[in-house]
Amino acid sequence: MEINPNDFISYFAWLDNNLGGFLLLIPAGLLIGLVFGYIGSAVRHGPVEGAVALARIVFAAVLRDWPSFSLRRTGAIARLAIKEAIRRKVLVVFAVSAVLFLFAGMFLDTASDRPARLYLSFVLTSTTYLVLFLALFLSVFSLPNDIQRRTIYTVATKPVRAGEIVLGRIVGFTAIGTTILLGMGLISYQFVVRGLWHTHELSGALEQVPTPKGMTYRGRTTSDRHHRHDFVIGPDGVGKTDAVEHWHHVERVGEGKEARIRIGPPIGALVARVPKYGSLQFFDSAGKPAERGINVGYTWDYRSYIEGGTKAAAVWTFDGISEENYPDDQITLALNLSVYRSYKGDVETPIRGVLFVINPDPSKNVVSEPIPFLSTEFEEQLITIPRALRRYRVSGRASEPLDLFKDLVYRGKIQIKLQCDDLQQYFGVAQADVYIREPDASFWWNFSKGFIVVWLQMVTLISLSVLFSTFLKAPVALLATIGAFILGYFKSMVEKMARGENYGGGPLEALIRIIYQYNLVSSLEFRQKWVEPAIKQIDHFYSAVLDLIARMLPTFHDMLHMTEYVAYGINIPGALLARFATATAIYTVVFTLVGYFLLKSRELAA
Repeated sequence: MEINPNDFISYFAWLDNNLGGFLLLIPAGLLIGLVFGYIGSAVRHGPVEGAVALARIVFAAVLRDWPSFSLRRTGAIARLAIKEAIRRKVLVVFAVSAVLFLFAGMFLDTASDRPARLYLSFVLTSTTYLVLFLALFLSVFSLPNDIQRRTIYTVATKPVRAGEIVLGRIVGFTAIGTTILLGMGLISYQFVVRGLWHTHELSGALEQVPTPKGMTYRGRTTSDRHHRHDFVIGPDGVGKTDAVEHWHHVERVGEGKEARIRIGPPIGALVARVPKYGSLQFFDSAGKPAERGINVGYTWDYRSYIEGGTKAAAVWTFDGISEENYPDDQITLALNLSVYRSYKGDVETPIRGVLFVINPDPSKNVVSEPIPFLSTEFEEQLITIPRALRRYRVSGRASEPLDLFKDLVYRGKIQIKLQCDDLQQYFGVAQADVYIREPDASFWWNFSKGFIVVWLQMVTLISLSVLFSTFLKAPVALLATIGAFILGYFKSMVEKMARGENYGGGPLEALIRIIYQYNLVSSLEFRQKWVEPAIKQIDHFYSAVLDLIARMLPTFHDMLHMTEYVAYGINIPGALLARFATATAIYTVVFTLVGYFLLKSRELAA
């Protein structure tokens, strides 16, 4: 999973970077509404009369409609939208979701080594697309159908403003979607919890192991849900199993021949980890700072690789480290490393690595002794850094004791240095692959935040659908909304294409490369030298237009990405949720304003 550490910055830092762009959305939306409103009026009445009609709309908005905006009338429109949705049997979607979850357990791969991730991905993904499809088809057909059937006259002849019609539809459809989403959320939570619940029994006899503190017992569980556990019970009669995505409490009840083993339900499968990310700096094989590590040939450049047996290293700098935040006098470090082996051999043997804890103050030059570990791929490793450490041994000096918080933390910052210890082997790392693991958050609240993000997506899509339905026929509005959703989903790719950073050029150049089977980096071979610059100019103009449109659309990809956060057990930060809520509120306001002008300029009567 690719994690963007920028998702974990504070709300006010994000707002400081994006407030100007969001504030420009409102005048830009008003300008778009006026331009399209004038085009519609000009087509019906001519250029001059269209301008006069548009002026009347602007004066009516400023002097009459907006000052006399009524929540009561908006609520009445919302109630009509709810009744219309019920008449259209939209609640059938809720029944479909219930049936889907009822039989889903028969088709999910229960033998997966990550069943929690599988179950959570299924319920969140299926819920997201069901709700979004519901919101799309419910809101995009409503207003055009009312205009086509002329039932809008019963509303338009009343003292109801165009803005109240648009906002009322958005509120009404949102209320229906919220009710359905709440029901689906409750069903989903029960489906996940019940689907993962299981226990084990003792398999075979216990092995007694005498220790200085008393007798301990080792045993193995039965194979249930396609896995089993080994466990150890201490002299106090309490123990736990090893971890296979989860673990179980184990208790020895009774004495002598009547003693029995009781194994509890799974623990740790449903978690919400709270990561603290740091900034990443690479060093090459000579120990000099580098922008990135080595590219070992993978097309996915999310990770860079550091060479083993050399001075190559990756150093993370963490901020906000305080002794008060770690009452256990230790820091838990989480590693999700990739391993690249440069020669064939034993692919099962872990690769050796070392960690150093460094004081960021270069004048002190305080480095801890190496903390060795064996890297395991495709799973998270937890390494505990104790408070009591020793200084890196310098030739001719004895190793001195170090205090983690007093000697290695400088102005709230600490550095972790990672190196690969095996020659001709490589560690692949990204900024989010090493982080300090804070105490876990509540899973049910993190699960709820995942559904809140789905709700915010639904509100944004409803607002966008109602906007298009104010001036387009229903089928065209449907296509326009889907196109806007796709463009917003690939917003980052469009921006990258507009900056000329993607391989293969723009759309026209890429099409020509496909037809003539050119590779992505070679120049286009045309006899006329002016053809290639002309193609690039056309692509540049087309990309700039797409970039302008994409910048005004919500980034749906970021919100859809939150389902992976919940499935992979990563806590969605409250600041990130606040960012999505702020963006949704602003886009809803902008789409309502644009929809007002478009609906106002449209002739409701023939």
